[in-house]
Amino acid sequence: MLCLACLLAGACQTARKARALDNVTVESLLLKPQGFFILSREKINLPDLRSLGVPASACEALARKEALSEQRSKVQEGLGATQRDIDPKDAGVTAETLEELEQAARKAAIGACEEHLRVSRGDPETTPAVLLHLAELYYQQEWDEHCLALHAYEEQAANGIAPQPSEPRFAPRKALGLLRSLLRQFPTWSMNDAALYLSGLCLERLGEPELSRDAFQQLVEGWPNSAYALEGWLRLGEYWFDMPNEPKALEKAAEAYGRLIAHPDHRYYDKALYKLGWTWYRLDAFEKLVDVFTRLVDFVDRGSRMEDSNLRDEALQYMALSFADERWGSIEKAELHLAGIGPRPWAQELWNRIARVHSDLARPDLAAQAKARAEAMVPSH
Repeated sequence: MLCLACLLAGACQTARKARALDNVTVESLLLKPQGFFILSREKINLPDLRSLGVPASACEALARKEALSEQRSKVQEGLGATQRDIDPKDAGVTAETLEELEQAARKAAIGACEEHLRVSRGDPETTPAVLLHLAELYYQQEWDEHCLALHAYEEQAANGIAPQPSEPRFAPRKALGLLRSLLRQFPTWSMNDAALYLSGLCLERLGEPELSRDAFQQLVEGWPNSAYALEGWLRLGEYWFDMPNEPKALEKAAEAYGRLIAHPDHRYYDKALYKLGWTWYRLDAFEKLVDVFTRLVDFVDRGSRMEDSNLRDEALQYMALSFADERWGSIEKAELHLAGIGPRPWAQELWNRIARVHSDLARPDLAAQAKARAEAMVPSH
């Protein structure tokens, strides 16, 4: 006879890849380097260097690099770039060529920023902003270098050549060094929230989870209204979620994720709901799990993002497992929950899942009860 713990273990295995982030969490669902880590003007509102008196050469190099980044993103996303989006001298180029042009522009921008830092001698009006720009550029450059090293490693392995002892790890040390200089030399600068945010990411990638946690904690405490505060809370939730042996770690994770789910318009709202539901599951807080996963299924059903379908499936499955758990669940509790939230288009699907769980656990009477409730329902549209 199967036990509920066995079913849960199997479901955990199917979800493990989706929740793994370099030994952290939810890589494929949440924290892709190309999307979450690499900063852009949409991500960080970098200061206008021209208005600060930075020489035109540096400003123009940065603007050129940024334009190419945006253009390449459009091409790679399959959205296409209209003729007016493209510099005439770049018309007709491929994504690969755009990448080469962007790398050349980044190199020029790095040179211009480094030259300004050399001649400005720590000018407090311009140095902090240039340091932040330069840290972003270094971060992107180090990411590109990592991708090349990783590609070479994978090619060696595929060709049967013994690769280097371990897979290359993304290590943005140059970016972190600049950010530390910025925070040390200009501790009261108005955009240090961005510097703390990127510092936390760098430290995380360098395998310094406690220092990364400290950076994000400093961000959310010192800059509670920052544009990066909610993502700082998300990162803190990830840290505590992966430290279950620390005192009250999961409770701290729940608090951190809870900060973000108060903002349903945030781009990671659904992912925070998902991780909060998992946190409640690990705490055996089944009622809270059901409430959170109900919100998640409703949210996914209102949207059109295909990448959220796995979140929806897992949410429904763990709701079914919770209602079938002898420690807490029952057919009556499932009925009360669905009656309390009102008609839902997924209610019949949930009953079918509950029936399958009971059937797998060799509980034919309960399986029949759940199946009867599913068959009695007309799907709501």
